[in-house]
Amino acid sequence: MRAKNFWSRRVVGLSVSLALGVLGCRPEAPPPTAPAPRPAPPVATPATGAPDFFLPTAPSETPPPTLEETADSIAAARLAGLGAPTAGLDDDAARRLSRYAESVAPGWSDWEQEIGAPMLAWSEAELAHAAGDTIFYPFSGPDFSTVHRLYPRAERYVLVAMQKAGPPLHPEQLRKKELDEALDLLGTVFENFTRKGFFITEQMNDRFGHDQPVKGLTPLLMAFAAREGFLVERVEPIRVDADAQVVTDPGDRARLRTWDSVRLHLVERSSGRAVTLDYVRMNLGDRRLVERKDHMQWLDRMTRERVFVKAASHLMQQSNFAFIRDAILRNARSLLQDESGIAYSRLEVSHTVRLYGAFTHVNTLFFEELQSGLAEAYASRKDVAPLPFEIGYRKRAGSCLQLATRKPASGGASGGAGARASAAHSESPAPSP
Repeated sequence: MRAKNFWSRRVVGLSVSLALGVLGCRPEAPPPTAPAPRPAPPVATPATGAPDFFLPTAPSETPPPTLEETADSIAAARLAGLGAPTAGLDDDAARRLSRYAESVAPGWSDWEQEIGAPMLAWSEAELAHAAGDTIFYPFSGPDFSTVHRLYPRAERYVLVAMQKAGPPLHPEQLRKKELDEALDLLGTVFENFTRKGFFITEQMNDRFGHDQPVKGLTPLLMAFAAREGFLVERVEPIRVDADAQVVTDPGDRARLRTWDSVRLHLVERSSGRAVTLDYVRMNLGDRRLVERKDHMQWLDRMTRERVFVKAASHLMQQSNFAFIRDAILRNARSLLQDESGIAYSRLEVSHTVRLYGAFTHVNTLFFEELQSGLAEAYASRKDVAPLPFEIGYRKRAGSCLQLATRKPASGGASGGAGARASAAHSESPAPSP
């Protein structure tokens, strides 16, 4: 896929996620043979002084590969508010896309400086990174950027939520009114994210649908991937089959029902590395899962990977989300979460939990007694580490993350099977570059 490269500007970074609705492998990857280079900071453009693109790897003497742009990669750049060719656009559409790009640039500049870059630096110091990792992110919405900044070297990201994915969106195919509506929605999502750190699911759902230009989350996933420095090679519909495997959906691609879930085939622009982004539409509530044994089997496998949870509305602290909660507790190689994930009182029984940031109580949107044990831990423990960025619901109680790894099994010190199992689930800081 080597050929000419139009890219004169690239990518800032992005993340969105608020699971107010009810949401929705591979063997363990071997450790890397050598540490990967530390990601470089964004580059400022002479015109605006704002970060113009995100480079997931540091510059080297080897020039970045020349990649052939696809229809989906050009569409993703336009949806992200990044530079892209005007071929195929009439003058009015080109002007509209230019105004849209100008309108979203300041918010992304602020996000990159205050959240994106500090999050990336923190992840390099505090989290394990292994080539070939899969990161599982339940209750995610379309929030690719947060999980990518936290685990920038993963090979596959699996996001699960309850909203329909929908087909790719190509601005050049839209009529004027449709383009205005689509860009207005994307601009609202971006503004909510860069100012608040999340978007409101109900507001977005009101503007998705069969008769709307944006029919689901796929256009957002495309835009977020573009802002994270990826070429979107192609997008295809997927589904979980009867054998609990993710496969290409064989349905009619002209029908919306075929596009419940999607796979984005991505290429890292700085290195040419192939990355897979799966978005699976799935209801993670117990009542629906018990009707789908294939979904339960798939989740049991996916929770064996590294798991990340953010802005999940405290759903796993409720009795009707026991399956996904218990699968994570039983299986996960590691769990990184904010206070909205699994209750600390459950987590500390079987896991060693590192605390980052500050926490005194949950957001006032939720029952005030939730995570009282976590608040006590933050108040009493002397080993709470700082968190140099905001995440989650951004409340006055502070932003926090917990990194949970399984405690050694009984007798693990002897070096037997228990110790080996514990080591396989450990999350140690990445080696210094």
